[in-house]
Amino acid sequence: MNLRRAFTLIELLVVIAIIAILAALLLPALAAAKKKAKAVNCLSNLKQFGLAQSLYAGDFQDCFPQSGNNFWVMPLIDLPNLLQPYLKNTTPAIFQCPLETGTAFSVLEAQWFGPMNGKSASDITVPTSYYYYLAFYGSLAQPSGSPPVPASPTRHRTTEVQYSSGKILQACYTSSQAGNRFFLSDLPPYTDNAHSPSGMNLLLVDGHAQFANYDNFNPIEDPYLTYTDGHAYNYDWSPLTDRNVQ
Repeated sequence: MNLRRAFTLIELLVVIAIIAILAALLLPALAAAKKKAKAVNCLSNLKQFGLAQSLYAGDFQDCFPQSGNNFWVMPLIDLPNLLQPYLKNTTPAIFQCPLETGTAFSVLEAQWFGPMNGKSASDITVPTSYYYYLAFYGSLAQPSGSPPVPASPTRHRTTEVQYSSGKILQACYTSSQAGNRFFLSDLPPYTDNAHSPSGMNLLLVDGHAQFANYDNFNPIEDPYLTYTDGHAYNYDWSPLTDRNVQ
């Protein structure tokens, strides 16, 4: 006689409970691994920008990219167009951090600063998560008694940078909150930074990309931007002779 024994209801419930427990243990690890992979992809984007910056300098008398425009048109509209011919990956995806949750940083900045520059977000052809600091394409004149205002677009040579391995060239300003904008005046810390509340992904002038903790950022004294710790971190106005990351 052929006897078959079926699972009891209790046995099935035990198996389901074990699977649920294992899933609860594994899902956070999988989510963390996925976020880590996206952060590594972001660093890869920055490294490609570093190579593109180097190739551009080779074609333009050892100068950093400059279109003749100033903030904010140069870093948010012109830079992607200037670097595209030198990028191995020319798809728009390279200009956005994989951790981007919604509207790209450059579009949010354009919505904020565009009207005062005669531009709008619709002028952005390639949305980007990465910012290119003004110190590399503009003057650093600071009129007495007023907030710092760039006097004019200025070409700068790579030889002007004294600490190429510590000077921030580009940075990822991706927010973890869709539609939320954060920028220089929010550093540090900024808890909605998509990478970490303790730091951000950077491209340094020497071409290497890294995640840097805010504790390793060198504060820059600035009479117009003083924070609770008595320091400022506005790298737009940091001279090329400064070191930004220890």
